[in-house]
Amino acid sequence: MKLIHCADIHLDSKMDSYLTGEQAKERRQEILEAFAEMVDYGQKQGVSAILLAGDVFDTDWILRSTARQVEHIIRAHPQIDFLYLRGNHDTDRFLSGLESIPANLKQFGTDWTTYAYGETQITGAEILPGEGAQEQIRNLCDTLQLKPENINIVMLHGQVVPGSSAGDERIPLGMLAGKNIDYLALGHIHGYRKELLDARGSWCYSGCLEGRGFDECGPKGFVVLSVEESGVLSQFVVSSRRQFRQISVDLTGCRTMDEIEQAIRQALLRIPSSDLVRLVLEGRVDPDLEPNDRSIQKMFGIGFYYLEVRTQTHPILERNRFFQENSIRGEFVRLVLQSDLSEEDKEKVILCGIRALSGEEFE
Repeated sequence: MKLIHCADIHLDSKMDSYLTGEQAKERRQEILEAFAEMVDYGQKQGVSAILLAGDVFDTDWILRSTARQVEHIIRAHPQIDFLYLRGNHDTDRFLSGLESIPANLKQFGTDWTTYAYGETQITGAEILPGEGAQEQIRNLCDTLQLKPENINIVMLHGQVVPGSSAGDERIPLGMLAGKNIDYLALGHIHGYRKELLDARGSWCYSGCLEGRGFDECGPKGFVVLSVEESGVLSQFVVSSRRQFRQISVDLTGCRTMDEIEQAIRQALLRIPSSDLVRLVLEGRVDPDLEPNDRSIQKMFGIGFYYLEVRTQTHPILERNRFFQENSIRGEFVRLVLQSDLSEEDKEKVILCGIRALSGEEFE
C-alpha cells in the first residue's frame, strides 16, 4: 500500500511583498499546479490516500477559481482518498463553499478520527489554535490508543518540541512515544525533516510543495509512504519547479570591481535562471570598493526569475592611508581620529563619512 504525505501548500498565498503583481499571480498558479502534479504522480504510483496535514490554503481569502480547481482535482481522482486535516491557516471557507462533500474527501474533528485501510489505521485530530490548544493536545496524547498489531499512522498539525509541552500548538513528542505509532505525519514546518519518535516509529514534516520566501530555501516536495509488513518506509520526492536560494559571497581579498564581479559571477554560475536568489555579499573590502546593491542587482538580476542583493561587508580601514590624504576625506578622517570617540565609534563614523563623501545614498 502506498500513501502520500504533504502539508503547508498555502494555496492563494499573496506573495506580493517582493514579487511583482504578475510574478505573484504566476507563483500562485504554480503552487496550484504543483498540487495537481502531485496528485497525478500519486495516481501513477497507485497511492490509496493523500494525507493533507494542514494549511492547504493560506487564509480565508480563497479565489473561487482555486476552490473549483481543487474540488475538480479531488473529484477527478475517485480512487484516491484525500484525508484533509485542517491546520492553523485553514478555515471552513473551502468546505462550506462546496455544494456537496466529495465521497473521497475525508475530514477530521477535534477528537481522534480513524480511517482504516485493512490493517493500516490512519488517525488524526485537528488542533484548535488559541489558549486552549495545549490542554487539547495533552488530552489527545492521553487518550490516543492504537493497537500494536496494526500499522498506525497519526496526523497532526503543530510544532514538535521534544520533552516539552509549553506554548500553543506545541506537540510534545515524549507523550506520543510508546503509543504504537509507526509514522507521525506532521504539518506546520515548511522544510522536510524526519527523525525517530521511539524504537518503533518516526515523525516527519513533509515541508511545503513550493517555497514562498527566503525563509523557505532549498528543494521542496512531498513524502511517499510504502506500507510494508515490517512498518512504514518513506521517500522524500522533490517537486518544486523553482527554489529560493540564499547565496553568500565572500569578497575578502578582492582588489578591484572586476574581481568582485567575477566572485559574484562564479557563485551564481550553476544556479538555474528559474530560481529566486538572495545574494549576500560578505567579507572585508576597501571602502572605495564597497559594492552598490542596486548596481549589482541590475547587473546580475536579468539572469534570474528574481534576485535581490544584501551587502553585509565590513570595511578595511587603512587609517594611515586616509590620514595622509591631502583631501576633504583625509581632513575628515584626521578630525575623527583625533576626537574623543571610542575606537569602535571612530570606525563607524569614518565609514559613514567616506560613504557620504563618495555620494552613496543612505536609507
